[in-house]
Amino acid sequence: MSISDTNQSKRYASIAEVAAAQCQVFTEEARKAPEYTDLAKQYAESAESSAISASASRNQAAQSANGASSSASAAQVYANSASSSSQSALSSAQTASSASESATASASSAENSAQSASEDAQIASDAVTKTLRVSDSDISPLAAAADRANKVLSCDASGNFQFTAPASGSAQDVLNQLAEPAGAELVGYTQGVAGSINRTVTEKLGDVISVKDFGASGDGVTDDTAIIQALFDLLSDANVPQPTNNNYTVVFPSGVYKISSIVVGRRTNIRFEGGRLEPLDTTTPRTHLIKFYGGYNKVYNLCVNMNYATNYDTVIWCRTRYLDFIAPEIWSAKCVWTFGDPLWKNDPAGGILGDSEIQIIGGWSIWCITHHKAYGVNTIVQFVGHECYSYKWSLPDGDPRKSSWESQPEITGYNCGALIYLTGSFTGNYSGQQPNFLSQLQVTSTSDYKNTYGRYVLSGTHVETGYLFKCEAAPSGIVAEDDYTQMLNVVNCTGYVSGGRSGYFIDASEALQSISVINSSFYGNIVDRVLYSLGSKIHVSRDSFLKVNGGDIFKAIQARSFYNYGVYNPFNVSTSSQYIGGSLTTLRMSNLESSDLDAVFVASYYDSATGNFTFPQDVFNVEVAVNLLPTSGASTDSTDIALYINGGQDMLLNSMGSTPSAVFKIKKITSGSVIQVRAVSYNSRTLSGSDRNKISITCSC
Repeated sequence: MSISDTNQSKRYASIAEVAAAQCQVFTEEARKAPEYTDLAKQYAESAESSAISASASRNQAAQSANGASSSASAAQVYANSASSSSQSALSSAQTASSASESATASASSAENSAQSASEDAQIASDAVTKTLRVSDSDISPLAAAADRANKVLSCDASGNFQFTAPASGSAQDVLNQLAEPAGAELVGYTQGVAGSINRTVTEKLGDVISVKDFGASGDGVTDDTAIIQALFDLLSDANVPQPTNNNYTVVFPSGVYKISSIVVGRRTNIRFEGGRLEPLDTTTPRTHLIKFYGGYNKVYNLCVNMNYATNYDTVIWCRTRYLDFIAPEIWSAKCVWTFGDPLWKNDPAGGILGDSEIQIIGGWSIWCITHHKAYGVNTIVQFVGHECYSYKWSLPDGDPRKSSWESQPEITGYNCGALIYLTGSFTGNYSGQQPNFLSQLQVTSTSDYKNTYGRYVLSGTHVETGYLFKCEAAPSGIVAEDDYTQMLNVVNCTGYVSGGRSGYFIDASEALQSISVINSSFYGNIVDRVLYSLGSKIHVSRDSFLKVNGGDIFKAIQARSFYNYGVYNPFNVSTSSQYIGGSLTTLRMSNLESSDLDAVFVASYYDSATGNFTFPQDVFNVEVAVNLLPTSGASTDSTDIALYINGGQDMLLNSMGSTPSAVFKIKKITSGSVIQVRAVSYNSRTLSGSDRNKISITCSC
């Protein structure tokens, strides 16, 4: 080692020694403080450690320097001595070089230790300036943290520091109590308007229960199923139906709550305030996302996004009574609502059951394929101001859900025996390929509603479809028997009839339940096929389908059973004493009897002098009933009675007996047409002059 390296090492050692001395001064100063903080003590102790390390490094550097000096001298002696071998001189020189390097490293370490000691000493000095100073040298140690909690620092009679509970009612005491779990009990709340009372914040916040109060995250990733289900289980009231104070409201605040499947029990109300539900699992087959079982629930602003999942049979399964849903919003679902139990469909004993008193008020379903499915003849559901649509949104190519999603038929409602009302609502599937409503046969084991089809009542509802209603064929071996309920009742509705439909707008097939479409207006692409039925009694008003060919509703209806279009009785005329022997004689009745048409108008439409009936407008399903009573007669009497329209004979009927009669049926008589009734008695009879000689006309328009 060279002399300069030795000097440098000594210089670093000196710096370390000075830093250590300075640190010692700061440490002593800190020790003079009778009450010091834990932080100051920590830094002081660290400074002492650094000083010790610096001193050790200095000694090591000095030893290395001395060793290097000795080695250098020896190397010089050996180099000058010719008797020493050159190999020994070289070895000694290498030893000296290694010692020099060690000394340099030790000196560097000493310098770093000195720097660290200087920094620690500065920290200790800063801490000392913040330390509470007292003249006494002996200070008792602080109490443990648990003993200091919620207490204030004070001095006892001897001047020693102590921690004591704050005085009752002091600011610190109040702050401590507010920080407790029950602290909200101490805070009052009023609405700030006349008549409001003071309540605690605990009472106010207890008006509703947030799912986040129980740990639901709503982050759109975490599975919140267990937490939400546990909350509903806790709140469910299993008591018998009666007014209670146990109706709780559960709030879903803003967030996306991922769940697999949950059940909501009795008397639990739900309010969504910015939150929505989404399925956690979109592959495992499941019956429902939410099931209501117990009843007496009100659900506000329910929001669900199913993300086109097809593994769920339905989003909302209502397996109970007394449910109100206000403004629900359901997106991208295979099926939105299910009412009743699907197992009832083929169960005669279960078919008579049902879930009723269910209302859906307002709200909509967006990009959903099936809006509802219902089962059981005593299932009764009412949609009020609600959008009941089927609209299959097309997914982009490559989307793994595309095939499964787009294979589903666009049928808005499946109804197996239930009764569903749509009041002031909207419905449609914008298509003529699939029925908007598919009515299915519900088998039953009772005489009431025996094997009945699902029923719909549409009132004040807007319709957009090319295929409104279809009765599905009955299961093999099952025959429809209900012939007294109404299967489809459409009143005061309007609707656009979509194109693409080659069949009938309403297809009742072999059902026996009646169908009524009155006071409505369907426009668009409907031309010549309105209704098909082999067994239903039909009541359709002509003004509901004004756009059919020529305005003739008869040509657009194919039905086997009697149908009418608002039948009324415009004419009842009686009393004649005419002689009707010889040839066909026009019957002239002198008395205008009461009818559905005001007498003032009857006089202008019937001329008793000529026997002519004049129709001021098109009429349909016309029946002309004729009853005659001659002054005398026998059972063998033969009388011909004929109907003339616009001067031409339309039909002639023969009547045998002493009181001849006939009934003529005409599908349509056009506006301005004149009809007459003529009769001839082959036994030369004269009419009696009583009111039992009568002509009565009924028709619809």
